[in-house]
Amino acid sequence: MEILQGVVRFGISIPLDDFTCLVAKHLRENPDTPDLEEQGKSLVNADFSEDNTYKFVRDVCKWGGYRGVGERILKRN
Repeated sequence: MEILQGVVRFGISIPLDDFTCLVAKHLRENPDTPDLEEQGKSLVNADFSEDNTYKFVRDVCKWGGYRGVGERILKRN
C-alpha cells in the first residue's frame, strides 16, 4: 500500500476523496467484515487456537464467496 499525493495505491489508484464512500459501500455489502477482523485479531492474541482457527477459516471462505473451499483448506493444511 502506498499513499502519495492524495491517492492510495494497492496496485490500483483510489483517490482519497473516494475512499470513505468506498469503505461504506463495502461494509453495506459485507456487514460481517468487522466481526471477521476482530476474530482474526483474537486468533493472533490466542496464538491461533485450533478450534477458533477452523471456525475462522470457514467464516472467511464463506465471506469471500467460496464456502466449500474452507473444508478443503482445513483437510490439506
